Amino acid sequence: MLSGETAVGRFPLDAVRMMDRIARRSEAYMWEHGLFANTIKSKGDGRLPLADSVARATSLLSRDLRVRAIVVICHSGLSVAIVSSARPAAPIIALSDSGKTCTRMSLLWGVLPDRVEDVDRTASMITDLPAVARQLARKYDLGETGEHILLVQGYHPEPERNVPSISVVELL
Repeated sequence: MLSGETAVGRFPLDAVRMMDRIARRSEAYMWEHGLFANTIKSKGDGRLPLADSVARATSLLSRDLRVRAIVVICHSGLSVAIVSSARPAAPIIALSDSGKTCTRMSLLWGVLPDRVEDVDRTASMITDLPAVARQLARKYDLGETGEHILLVQGYHPEPERNVPSISVVELL
């Protein structure tokens, strides 16, 4: 068994490489056959929760537009976890002001955490968030002029401030 090989075997790196190859092929198969759509569960009335709907839309846009990156602004990392669970086709750059949150987010599928001083201040004082998203895409070498990235923001635990949105940003 490969998991036992990684823990005590003589070829742990080979075992991890094999598991990586298996996981990548499995996920590619699931995308080709539309099986990831079934991983998001709806409520009893068939509607998806708002956060899951935005995550699913983000994932679909990432495929339809072939975006190079998704920038998500977050506090606790929950919104990033939800977007990550929808398995978008581009890496997620997650902005948070918490080192602990960044550490947790580094374990999520496809996420590159990036720490900022104060997420609330960053989001409210910077009027040009698309410019910030562009800078981050360049920082991680995720795109060239004319390509697109997504900016996901507005998730908040307070209902009156919970206004999620997805913006399509062209790299200049």
